[in-house]
Amino acid sequence: MGFHTVPGLNISDIVLDSEDSLYVLQRSWNSETGNKVALSYVSGLNGAPDVSGVANLNDPKNASEFVKSRQIGELDKLPDLGASAKPGAHQANPLMDNYEGLVITNLDQLATPDASWHRGDGEYKAAISIISDDNYSATQTTRILDVEAEPFRKTAAGFDDSASGRLSQYVTALGRNDRLDYWSANGFSDGTGTSEPIAFGGLSSTAYNRKLGQYVSAMDNHGTDVARLWLLGNDLDKAAPTGSIVLTDENGTPYNGETTDDEGLGVLPNGDFLLTSEGHPNAAEGEHEQPKIRIFGIDGRQKDELPVPELFDINCRGQAVHNKSLEALTVSPSGHQIVVGNEYALKNDSPSGKDIATTARRALVYRDDVKGAKGQWKLVKQVAFKAADVNMGITEFAAIGEDGFLVLERSWDQTHGYGIKLAYAHGIAAAPDVSDVASLSKSADSSFLPVTELADFGGKLTLGAQFKPNAQYMDANPLLDNFEDLVITHADDNGRLDLSLLTDNNFDTTETTRIVNVQIDRSVFVADPSNGDGQQHGATIQRPSGAGLGGSTVRLAHTGAAVTAVFMLAAVTLTSGLVLIAGRRLRISRE
Repeated sequence: MGFHTVPGLNISDIVLDSEDSLYVLQRSWNSETGNKVALSYVSGLNGAPDVSGVANLNDPKNASEFVKSRQIGELDKLPDLGASAKPGAHQANPLMDNYEGLVITNLDQLATPDASWHRGDGEYKAAISIISDDNYSATQTTRILDVEAEPFRKTAAGFDDSASGRLSQYVTALGRNDRLDYWSANGFSDGTGTSEPIAFGGLSSTAYNRKLGQYVSAMDNHGTDVARLWLLGNDLDKAAPTGSIVLTDENGTPYNGETTDDEGLGVLPNGDFLLTSEGHPNAAEGEHEQPKIRIFGIDGRQKDELPVPELFDINCRGQAVHNKSLEALTVSPSGHQIVVGNEYALKNDSPSGKDIATTARRALVYRDDVKGAKGQWKLVKQVAFKAADVNMGITEFAAIGEDGFLVLERSWDQTHGYGIKLAYAHGIAAAPDVSDVASLSKSADSSFLPVTELADFGGKLTLGAQFKPNAQYMDANPLLDNFEDLVITHADDNGRLDLSLLTDNNFDTTETTRIVNVQIDRSVFVADPSNGDGQQHGATIQRPSGAGLGGSTVRLAHTGAAVTAVFMLAAVTLTSGLVLIAGRRLRISRE
């Protein structure tokens, strides 16, 4: 059978606690920090696939071959409990040593986790002794640590490990997929062996291109690497890079991480790509920057630009802030409307007029069917809406008809890590044009689009996500990461609307390239206004033509029904348990 260990650690011992589960002791050592030791729990042995004939378990296509594994705790993170290192020993924590033995000394009851990794009823505890091998060395210690582990402990303060649970009235989680993180760690190769792997990651926005029959992700800036779009196949559940499109200017000169900072991505009906750039990634403080909205052909060569008001420039006469400008972009189902959103506020919209401390956000609305200018993209208005709070940046839009859009919001701070929310804004047609409004800080509520918060991902449901070993925010929900992408993957006439949220890992080894799939109950959507024929129109959603979904547009009319959706999760907490060492009970869970 196959199972995952803590990255960077090797197995030193295992011990069965039932015929279907076992504990795994893992350890590593280096000359600077000494030993690292972790304890994990593996379940589902009886139903485990036989991997005897599998040549490479690291191949993402073999992800289903693994049984469930969860880390209970990192023992090297514990206090030293008064232990002292022997002379010549190199241990960052003197409590640590060459732990190689694992034995269960007492079980409260038999472990009974089921194959779906639901928590068992009641409390299950195991008393375990962990024993070190001193290698007959004068610098090492023969030591016994007595550990009391609760792999299924239930606690109101901890993360919810249940397999299902409600996130909100309207949103259901369908699962989590980290398969793209394999290429983030190893790079992408064309398979010919003639070139070095290309750095993969930084997925800042994702859209479906019907002409290519694939999902396409824009790559965030990365040093001097050329700017490119990643091709990910036609099914995000089986996402894998199949190639890329290099982005160039009109003359064919490639953009790179020092000349563009690509964020929002959309696809026009003819297959052309729309891309926002926040400006110059390496701009010096006070340097003038012009955020861009560029149009690229399907071959990656730039064809045109959309006009961006000077107000959105950075420094000079603009009011935007470096690395916090044009981020979100979506194309309406008709292909005639583009909505582009600023990540954070413009300085003039804050009460002080000098910072971005406000929830007010602006979006640019373009159309190509304006009377007298048909076929030309025209900026027809600016609309205003409000973020959930001052610290929430707008990372992506997804159009719901011509009159509304989903909003992905993200925050980050050094104490709590990431916060992720999903909202719905509507009323573009009737919204006042705020282009000439000097400051939104003085605007009435009627100047802003109505916004409904749909889901907050910062709760206790983890979907089985685990932190990477060097992650900085071990007290946060391990599911949360730098989610920047939002793409509709399926819609039908039965009320089903599926979305995928994707992360930009910033090419950082502590972050994960992740896909989270959610489903929204369409009763929350408001009908589009009259389109000039005197009739009310349902909110339409264009669904991808790949993966057997056809190529139709589904009309979603507001029903007014109050439908409660169940938030189905395959949830596993990263680390939970209690340890009792040297007579002291210490909690080593991450809560």
